Amino acid sequence: MNTFSYRGYQISYGEYGNENGRRVILVPDDGKDSTSIQSAISCMTVSYRTVLIDFLGCGQSDKPQGFVSDLWHDQALQLKELFYAAGYETAILIGFGEGGCRTCAEFLRECPELAELVVFSAKSFRPGSLSPEAEGKVFVIPDSMRPAGGISWNLLNLILKQILEEDLNPCPWCGQPMVRGLIVGGRDMARWNPGMDTDLWPLEGDGFVLRNRKPKGFLENLKGVFDSDCAKLTAWVCFSCGKLTADVCHLIETERKNEYGF
Repeated sequence: MNTFSYRGYQISYGEYGNENGRRVILVPDDGKDSTSIQSAISCMTVSYRTVLIDFLGCGQSDKPQGFVSDLWHDQALQLKELFYAAGYETAILIGFGEGGCRTCAEFLRECPELAELVVFSAKSFRPGSLSPEAEGKVFVIPDSMRPAGGISWNLLNLILKQILEEDLNPCPWCGQPMVRGLIVGGRDMARWNPGMDTDLWPLEGDGFVLRNRKPKGFLENLKGVFDSDCAKLTAWVCFSCGKLTADVCHLIETERKNEYGF
């Protein structure tokens, strides 16, 4: 772990993974150190230069006496000092838990020019609470895409790859970017997830459940394409308004029924 100085205290941080990749800073929840999100390393470091930080009072950083009046703002200032101390020009920030997301929001208020992109969980972001410049850098992952144990690293990695490397289609309803994925259907169930073709994972893992049972209306209007044991359609989902569009002209059939959990 490296260190930098902030208000006379030493703060620890570590850099991992692809030295040529975009820099991603993982921001932990209140009172938690970098080990709480250490499991992200194996997935994120293949494509990104991943940075973990121990805020003051946590992990290997100094532990000052007393309390600050505004913890999230102070942690945002610690992040800002990290940029200057380590020589970062810009970075992607991912906030974990309520505290990590609110710290990221304070960082956007303090220095939006340093953030390339900030990823929030839905419940931690209040639309209209940031400047238009700052909100233009926000991407919200809705609660429905967050497994009970927290954000799925594989899911997050695939979504980031699309956001950063592709021109995303705007949503016809609200204009926000739509993420491409697949609808996977069977006799009783349909799910969407961002894996494409061979990147599709078992549905018992990270799939985004449209509904517990085959949705009425949209999928039934596909005139029975999901009556087969397993079928896939390319589809786009807007995380902002929840709308979904699909390429109904190109059905992908597969015989690997068990792989998808049906």
